[in-house]
Amino acid sequence: MNFQDFEFRPFIKKLMLREDLTEEDIETSVDLISKGQLSVASIAAFLVALAMKKETPNEIQCLVRSVRKRSVRLTPKHNSPIVDICGTGGDFINTPNISTAAAVVASGSGVCVAKHGNRSMSGLCGSADFLEHIGFDLGSPLSTILSSIEKIGIGFIYAPMFHPSMGTVAAARKLIGARTVFNIIGPLSNPCTNLAGQVIGVTDPLLFEKISTASLNLGLRNVMVVHAHENIDELSNTGPNDISLKDGKQLKRIQLDPKDVNIKSASIDAIKMKTKKQSIKTTLECIYGHAERELLGIVELNAAAVLVVADKVRDIGDGIDLARKSIIEGKARSKLYQLIDRCGQARRLEEVENELGIRQQL
Repeated sequence: MNFQDFEFRPFIKKLMLREDLTEEDIETSVDLISKGQLSVASIAAFLVALAMKKETPNEIQCLVRSVRKRSVRLTPKHNSPIVDICGTGGDFINTPNISTAAAVVASGSGVCVAKHGNRSMSGLCGSADFLEHIGFDLGSPLSTILSSIEKIGIGFIYAPMFHPSMGTVAAARKLIGARTVFNIIGPLSNPCTNLAGQVIGVTDPLLFEKISTASLNLGLRNVMVVHAHENIDELSNTGPNDISLKDGKQLKRIQLDPKDVNIKSASIDAIKMKTKKQSIKTTLECIYGHAERELLGIVELNAAAVLVVADKVRDIGDGIDLARKSIIEGKARSKLYQLIDRCGQARRLEEVENELGIRQQL
């Protein structure tokens, strides 16, 4: 154990005693973690102790601010509000990559999206896994990501590239193999400085309350926190959904049943994927409009939520109509192609389409 581990030990002990961390505690803790000199064991102990104590909204807020402060920041110039959609993960249901598909569809509807994401920690295929497989270069430089957001209206912000100081946490998270506070703060830590709105998906109903409260003071104009009753970290057509909307300094709570917005109900089995290959194929088919109606429905729901936080539409119902139009008219597919072409190899996307038999449908 090195000197930094000894410095870190009081925070672990405090959490073990079920005491909440102060803002100063968190700033010092994140500073020690970011220096990359702590042992994996110390970081893992800290994360486990915090999870066992249960994170408070204030701790979540302070952690997000500390992580954002140490990130590689970007400020895209765009006339429209810039928004994001991201989930905490951890539902273990293995849906296709709904948040990425929804981001592309929303961009096809005229919304500017700075999609923040990472590889999957619990599912078959995270946003980074999906995009990398179809040709996106996860090592794209900042200038390329900026031009993608500014010129195309969509860009992908690969978390490890923009949060390099948090690289030491990855090994600890892998060692733990369960949800940690970084699943919670990840979606809230988009390094885009002028992000206007965000859809945040949460699996755990207790976290739904905490993240909703924490989101009030993180500098975003519009925030929609969503939780499906099937414990899915996005809006779902498998049953009712809880939604928390930021309304000034207050939270507005509503419940959404997919039937209320003319979305066909689906069973969990209908949206479950069995393999990574199936997940990638289905995600593409959702963007291109060739998936089963149940799968298209869940993507349309989440794209509609993005349109709401971007102030493009008044409500989810109007958003669904616009999202469906983006898919049917091929605008979503065009946005995906432009994204891969600018930040990777469009030829690879075409190869994947051929491999999966998708080009035969086009």
